[in-house]
Amino acid sequence: MARKTLKLADMVEQANTMLRDSKPEMRQGREALGVFITEMLMKAGAYKGFSYLRADDMTDKSWPPGIIFDAVGHKHQYPDATRVHFNYQP
Repeated sequence: MARKTLKLADMVEQANTMLRDSKPEMRQGREALGVFITEMLMKAGAYKGFSYLRADDMTDKSWPPGIIFDAVGHKHQYPDATRVHFNYQP
């Protein structure tokens, strides 16, 4: 059986893409993916938090983002809290 070592950076990049680009009805999948990536980053000592995706970050602008700020930037809503981008330290 062939063995292959995956690079953590590649996994996080792919997860971030999936968290941004998956269809709105895939919310449960994004939740599970978020838990998985958080755990992998924590175990590797590379977890540096996450950011909610804004409307400008979304590939499909018709899909709800992770966060919406008011005009002043103080009050905010979380239309889809699974729309996040994980930060890490390689």
